[in-house]
Amino acid sequence: MSLLHLQASRRAPQRTQPLRRDGCVSVLTGRVPPRGPADALLARIAVGETAAFDELYGQFQSRVFGLCLQLIRDRHQAQEVTQEVFLQIWRLATFP
Repeated sequence: MSLLHLQASRRAPQRTQPLRRDGCVSVLTGRVPPRGPADALLARIAVGETAAFDELYGQFQSRVFGLCLQLIRDRHQAQEVTQEVFLQIWRLATFP
């Protein structure tokens, strides 16, 4: 099964407004307020801050790669998937 097929099958139904983890929406902005360090980094990435993306990559690359390697069991493919994960984070965060 391809990565794209997995992504398509896991998509949640689209919502009209973004929800916070507790189900609430920010009244003023319609956006989910940051709740932790990763959320704050994603908010900075959303405005195109490349330094925030570098920081996110530095914090999570080894974890993402480790999970990919554990699931795929092929080092080269795990590196490819890890790269694709971070590419998707950048694309989705900066181009909503």
